[in-house]
Amino acid sequence: MFKRIKKAVRRLRSPYIIGLFILALYGCGGGGGSAGTSGGGGGSTPSPSTTSPVISTQKSVDLGAVVVNGSSTQLLTITNTGSANLTIVALALEKGGSSPFKIATDACSGKSIAPSATCMSSIQLVPQNQQVYTDNLTITSNDPANKTVTVGLSGKGTALDLKASEIIRDGCSATPKTLGFLVTVADSTGQPATVTSPVFTVTENGIPITNPAPVVTSVVTRAPLSVTLAMDYSGSLSLAEQQWMQDNTKGFIDSLAATVQTTDEVSIMKFATDSHATSFYPLASSVQALKNAIDAPYTYDPSTSSIWDSTYTAVDNTAARTNDQRIVILLSDGEDIPRTHTLTDLINHAIAQKIPIFTVTILHPNHSYPALMQQLALQTGGQSFSTSTSDAADLQGIYSKISNILTSQFKIVYNTTSTGGAPVALDVKIDDNGSYGEFTTTAIGCK
Repeated sequence: MFKRIKKAVRRLRSPYIIGLFILALYGCGGGGGSAGTSGGGGGSTPSPSTTSPVISTQKSVDLGAVVVNGSSTQLLTITNTGSANLTIVALALEKGGSSPFKIATDACSGKSIAPSATCMSSIQLVPQNQQVYTDNLTITSNDPANKTVTVGLSGKGTALDLKASEIIRDGCSATPKTLGFLVTVADSTGQPATVTSPVFTVTENGIPITNPAPVVTSVVTRAPLSVTLAMDYSGSLSLAEQQWMQDNTKGFIDSLAATVQTTDEVSIMKFATDSHATSFYPLASSVQALKNAIDAPYTYDPSTSSIWDSTYTAVDNTAARTNDQRIVILLSDGEDIPRTHTLTDLINHAIAQKIPIFTVTILHPNHSYPALMQQLALQTGGQSFSTSTSDAADLQGIYSKISNILTSQFKIVYNTTSTGGAPVALDVKIDDNGSYGEFTTTAIGCK
């Protein structure tokens, strides 16, 4: 090719024409561009190198409905999907110090993330009023194509804290089929709220339930309770964190004892590689024995964490009891080392045994899985909470909410269109003379 070009140049007589000819050659290949440039007319706009870092994270984080002066925390995961180290310069809230949101933990700013690796931080909403809240979180990094990434933050403050504690499927064999659930209505302190004219509305899979309207009855006395407290003692939790968990769990025993029913009973299960449960202690006469069991040293293999297997055993442990209300409370960071049972196995087993599982995720920067713990709780009829060991009062507050949930409830039953055991998306609202509460959940529908 170059020989033909050379001959053509020799035939040209005018230096001006030669110059134009060379200029034309220099501009040829307009779609290819040179190395390190984008195509299209041989432009010179830099494009990301094939060895660039690439940032990937959520487009938005929804903190949901949060009672005024309460809090909701969600993890933000940043992943490097490129082939060079990603440096996170900073995380910042667009509204700064005036934002109702805050960066609760920041394990990403100033960090270098290797290809395919992640870092996790957490976002918290603490609403001061009954209203909708929004803000943007900006993430700056050395990603050449996205030096600044924006994550939308949203949530709403409510005067009432509305939660579901158990899905009731006894009406699935009736005609028409019905689903039910127990809900608790609490105030901003976590105590049962005094409501005067509560109006509940239920939406299933986006369709309001109106004809007939849901049937709502008040449940004011807690049923006799059997509970297994499943506590994670794997190596991912430090001795200080285990002590923090024990101290707060003893406080929960005291709160249950304050509303004790004659046949209330509690079993303490500690687990890591394997699970080890105590017998059920009668709460009315064994508060100190339960506290001693909580304080007892964990002397088994802590090297791995078989969360789903251990909780599966906790479900069996609880299902064998005869009290009307039977639940499992799971405290863990959610990092499971698979053995026999999957998360799906556990969920299906808990549903079959009618055992709601309440989960408390202990948040760590790099190895917490609150989404899985939330899925386990919501699909079995329990509730999901998250906490950090840096907040000494937070776990006790969660335990207080669980205790109140079990004590003061409403039972809501409605006609369902669910079939085949497919999941249903439920949105439940309460309006008590202008004071609002709301929760959303996903439950297993009728088969």
